[in-house]
Order: sequence, then C-alpha cells, then structure tokens
Amino acid sequence: MKKFTFRLRKLEDSKRYLEKQKALQLAEKIRLLEFEKQKLMALIEQKEALQREMKSRSAFKALEMIHFWQFLGKLRRTIAEQKKQLGEVEKAVEVVREELMKISQEKKVLEKLHEKNYQAYLKESNREDQKFVDEIATQSGTREKWKI
Repeated sequence: MKKFTFRLRKLEDSKRYLEKQKALQLAEKIRLLEFEKQKLMALIEQKEALQREMKSRSAFKALEMIHFWQFLGKLRRTIAEQKKQLGEVEKAVEVVREELMKISQEKKVLEKLHEKNYQAYLKESNREDQKFVDEIATQSGTREKWKI
C-alpha cells in the first residue's frame, strides 16, 4: 500500500503558521494594552496627587490657583484622551483575539480531518494486510492438501 498523504497538508501547515503569527500579534497587543493602562494609572495618580496638594495647602496666591486649575484641566483632558486610546487598544485586542479563535477553530477542523483520514488509511492498510495473510494461509493450506 502506498504511503499516507494528507491532501490538505499545506493548508493545515499554513493555518498553524497563521495561528502562531496571530498569537504573537495578540501578545504584542496585550503588551500595548498593559502599557496604556499603566499610562492611565500614572495620569490618574498625578491628578489625585495634585488634588491632595490643593486640599492640603491653606492659602494660595491667585496666580498659583490659576496654574493649578489649568494644569488640573489639562490632566483631565489627557486622562479622557488616554481612556479613549485605551478603548481603541482594547478593541484592537478583541479583534485579534477573535481572528486567532477563528484560525484556531479552522486549524482544529483540519487536524480532525487529518486524523480521520489517517485512521481510514490505517483501517484500509490493516484490511489489506489481513487479506494478504489470509491469502498466504489459504495457499499454505492448499499446498499441504496436495502433498498428501
């Protein structure tokens, strides 16, 4: 019997490669997401520190108060922009995660098909082997019969 070959082997291999690439891409997006979260936390901490400092001081000069409020307003806008950026990165992570899941499912289908075809190949191979053994046994029995 001829050697087992899976017709969709190249497709299966390409799905494995794509899965690895998407997994790397997902890891990079998750790393970026964590970086963006850290930036947001740092900005929030900076805003809270500024607010604590404003509350702890008993007296301000008018110019200092204006600068505090301007800086606080700028921090609030920066935090809002960072939250927007964080949302975009979260969406990008979700898109890549969904693509990875789709590719993984396709790869699993191909692997199951490969296994099914291989099992059919083994079954056919065993059947041919058994047929060959039966034929030899029959010929051996016939030879013994004719010798007597």
